[in-house]
Amino acid sequence: MPEIITFENGNMGNTYVLHDGKSALVFDMGIRGKTLENYLEKHGLSLLAVLLTHGHYDHIMGLGDLSLDVPVYIGAGDADYLRDPGLNLGEDFFGKPFVLDKIEPKTLSGGEAMKIGPFAIQTIATPFHTGGSLCYYLKDEGILFSGDTLFRLSIGRSDLPGSCPRFQRESLAKLKALPLATKVYPGHGKPTEIAFEIAHGFLGE
Repeated sequence: MPEIITFENGNMGNTYVLHDGKSALVFDMGIRGKTLENYLEKHGLSLLAVLLTHGHYDHIMGLGDLSLDVPVYIGAGDADYLRDPGLNLGEDFFGKPFVLDKIEPKTLSGGEAMKIGPFAIQTIATPFHTGGSLCYYLKDEGILFSGDTLFRLSIGRSDLPGSCPRFQRESLAKLKALPLATKVYPGHGKPTEIAFEIAHGFLGE
């Protein structure tokens, strides 16, 4: 069973390192790239890819000083966030206009079944917090990286530039259909489970 390491950085989004002792994937980059690189080096881990749940500054800012040359995945609808401070909210919310003009991300539409090294991942399109929001589901491990789509006892905002509130119900229904025991690692806060969120009414009726 792979191990999940959680990095929290104040108001920034959670950064998750999923690894099997040799190879690693990173979900979102709310910590500095150098912090991540130091951790990987210390533990002898090889980074295979960075997978972004969406393009807001607090989830991508660490890419600014990440020197490792690895693929970066993001939802197709959020690819422009990397280069548009008005969309990624770096200036409006954090006072830091942020542009990543050297990264050419690999875009995903949702529904992909990917194999990256030893890890099998299914992408789930969950637009509403942003138009290109994605969740990453690892069926064999029973875990979901939900970004700002679903938190413990809450869901993401849908009143920001680029949000698509009309898709909220449909997006949450996709998560409600996952196995009840699925453990959810959200973009902020502590983990939860699908069954817990259904029981408390955060995945619809």
